[in-house]
Amino acid sequence: MLKLFIFSLVIVVGLGCQKRKAAPVLRSSQPEVLQEHANIVEDANGLSPALYFIPILDVKQVDTDCRENEKQPIKNIQGQTITHVCELDYRLCVKQGTCLLNEPRGIRIINFTTRRGKIPLFSDKIKKECPYGLGFKDACLDPYYTVAADLKFHKLGDVIFVPTVRGMKLPNGDTHDGYFVVRDSGSNLKSEKRFDFFTGFDRDTEDLNVFKKLGLDNKENRFKYEKAPEAIATKVRAKRNYPKLNRKQIAEANVFIKKTMGK
Repeated sequence: MLKLFIFSLVIVVGLGCQKRKAAPVLRSSQPEVLQEHANIVEDANGLSPALYFIPILDVKQVDTDCRENEKQPIKNIQGQTITHVCELDYRLCVKQGTCLLNEPRGIRIINFTTRRGKIPLFSDKIKKECPYGLGFKDACLDPYYTVAADLKFHKLGDVIFVPTVRGMKLPNGDTHDGYFVVRDSGSNLKSEKRFDFFTGFDRDTEDLNVFKKLGLDNKENRFKYEKAPEAIATKVRAKRNYPKLNRKQIAEANVFIKKTMGK
């Protein structure tokens, strides 16, 4: 009986170690069970991930949330002050590159544009078709389908396939196909294999962030990936309406923003 058990165990382990292959775009699949992960090394030469998101800054609470000497001005490209926020929120906004301001007059999204000396400058002239803000060269950010990459090794519109993500359920109920479009860059991305995954308004520290559950929030992890051939990349870009967004994503953003305004 012991020999039979060991033989069965070897078969099960062998099947579990078979290589996952990339699926053609638009193919549906069953969602996988998500678990908390740490120290994942699917492939020693795989991608190194991190997450970025849109912080929501409640400007209405600045006077009560921080002292006067802790307030920081957010300036536009003309050097004019857009608003004041608490220092920690200011640092977060600069780090993420985009933030949503919840002001007395309503909601406003701002995007990092450039620096004047050491001062980061933002723009609030964001087109309505890009409710999640802008990536590189005015490409709309597309939650859970956008990656930022080192543009020395990749170009805007490139598509990568991450097998681990294929089949997972997203917060809006969609099933991910595993494909991501390069829509953004980042000053901290200094390698061909470093990618930052954009999760919209879902913070990287939230347990409900499904990419965090996969371990995509940890730069020490390594995930299998491959660059999609152009025939598939063309279909993915069309599906996601690159460099803009599809209507569903715009509608979902507007619903979220209206709820935020009501809080």
